Amino acid sequence: MLAKIDALLERLALRKTELGDATEMGQQLKGLQERMDERLKVLDQDPKIVQHLGVVDAARKDLEAAQKRSLGLGQGGDVTGGDPAMVTTDDFVDQLHGVLVQMGPEALPVVVRFKGHANKAVRERAQQILGEWERPQYAKAFALAAAEPDPTPVQLKAKAFLKETLKLKAAEALIPALKDAADEEKPALYAALKSIAANDLPDEPAAWEDWLKKIKAGSTPDKPVPEEEEK
Repeated sequence: MLAKIDALLERLALRKTELGDATEMGQQLKGLQERMDERLKVLDQDPKIVQHLGVVDAARKDLEAAQKRSLGLGQGGDVTGGDPAMVTTDDFVDQLHGVLVQMGPEALPVVVRFKGHANKAVRERAQQILGEWERPQYAKAFALAAAEPDPTPVQLKAKAFLKETLKLKAAEALIPALKDAADEEKPALYAALKSIAANDLPDEPAAWEDWLKKIKAGSTPDKPVPEEEEK
């Protein structure tokens, strides 16, 4: 029985290592460690260990709940000790979710990588963030990031996200923004539209408004013929 408790403690130590800089969760697990140490002392002093199977089982359940909490995505019980000031890992992850969404393109490489995470809950959280970025208010940020001159991970991912995921949603948001955009932003917005549409229309809002109307009507606008090919 003591071997089982030792194994639980080893799993707990491993979980602490995986948590890294998650300070709040570290404090919670420290409290659990102390509780388990107390239970272990009780068992050491009593030769009738079998009578304490309920105690060991309770410790196991507490550890499993803490492990789920450490992921920030599980359904574990409360490990805050009833302290309302203590931030749970669920709270931390929810706040981190919001920060990543607000970061937009800067967080895109990380979120895309999380799509392939081994943990299903992490994959689902990444997909939720990507879905939030499909809102119209984020299109401009991704267009500006995609136009950066250096091919950084952010620039490459933003360009692909516009063309492969946002598509018409981005165009519908960017075209109305052309008229009020700052002069230094317009080249990036036009470049994003041309990438999405695979169409080298003039850098004029009216041309793109007409293109969007035709797309919504179900037609495919013709690409302009380069001057050297005109007859």
